[in-house]
Order: sequence, then C-alpha cells, then structure tokens
Amino acid sequence: ILVSCNQPLSTGEDPTVDLVVGLDRRSADGLWIPNTEQHRWDPSDPEEHTRLLTAEPKALRVTRARAIRLAKAENKRDAEVPLCSFNLEAIGLMFVGPGQDVAAALLALWENGADDLRKRLTPDPAHVSPPIKVADRDFAIDRLEAAARSLRTALEHDYDISVVRAELRRLWPEFVASTDGGLSKAQILAEMKTGSSLHVTAVGGLSATAGVPLKNTRSYGTVLN
Repeated sequence: ILVSCNQPLSTGEDPTVDLVVGLDRRSADGLWIPNTEQHRWDPSDPEEHTRLLTAEPKALRVTRARAIRLAKAENKRDAEVPLCSFNLEAIGLMFVGPGQDVAAALLALWENGADDLRKRLTPDPAHVSPPIKVADRDFAIDRLEAAARSLRTALEHDYDISVVRAELRRLWPEFVASTDGGLSKAQILAEMKTGSSLHVTAVGGLSATAGVPLKNTRSYGTVLN
C-alpha cells in the first residue's frame, strides 16, 4: 500500500511511504512479510532490526548510524547499486565497534564487509530471515574494496588536501567539490531549490543570504568545500 500525504516539504520534495502488512508468526519470532515477487510470505523481524540499530550505548549507535549513511550514499553513487540498504546495515552491525570514530567505523564496514561477503552472504542480524541476497556478489565485493582503498588513501594522506579531495570525490561525487573553494553538486542543487545566490562567509562557510547558511547535508556528514 502506497501512502501519500500530498504535503510537500519546504524543499519541494513530496515523499511517500510504503505501508507493508505484517502478520505475527505463531511458532517463532518475527513477522510474515508478503513477498510480492514470489507470491509468498517470508519471515522477517524488522522490530528486532530496529532494536539492534538503536540499542545503547549512544556513542556506538550514533557512530554506526553515520557510517552506515555514508556507506549508503556511496552505494548509490552509480545507477547500478551493489548492495541493498539492509545489507549495509547488517554489515555495520557486525563490524562497527565501540571507540571508533566515523572514519574508522566506515573503513571497518567496507574492509571487513568485503572479506565477510567473500566467504558468505550476510546473515540476518535477527536470525529469522535467510541470508541477504546480492544480485552480483563479485561486483559488490569489488565496490566495497575500492571504497575502502579510497578512504584509506585519504586517511593516510590527510596532510595533502588535493589527495584527500580526489579520493573522497570517488566515493561521494555529489557532495565533494572538485576544486578548493568550489561548490559540490549538492550545494548547487540546494541553491537552485532556494532560488538564492550563494556566497562565501567571512569564516569560509557557504551562505545563500547574509547570515543564513545553507542547510548542511548532515545525513552524509560534512561536505568538503
């Protein structure tokens, strides 16, 4: 069931919500979820997935969420998407650990995720559903490894902004400007939606009008200008 509220956001976007019917499983944990492609009911436990992703401690939860969002942004940078979002969340649950910053967490997600995917399909974190399907496993592994290489190179050359920018643009071309002081595609799109003129503030930030900074794309972290 597709639910539409027809109340666009201030950005002009008018998102919809997919409402899926789930039935309690009498003899096991989780729900029966309709599989419209195979015309059957599949077991799943989305409530347990949510509990795992939102569990304490807060520091780990926040870092993992940010790393997963960055991984999802990279995953969708091309028309051919290697992994589904749920697969990345499951990999994040397995390999992002306490005490990591976002960069270390993302590197662990990509490097360890590639190694694990080479051995097996990613298991369901709730242990209810079968392993998560991947359309092209070799392609997915290659993308994870390539992303990890770019991030590791950027971290190892953090003294050279040109190297960092080049490597990060491979991962998030929409959000990293091609030149120092330039605008990313995301920032240009933000200006087009607001109809304002962009300028650089005294502290080096971007602003649409005096004293009104552009909305930061926090879902994917700080944009490199």
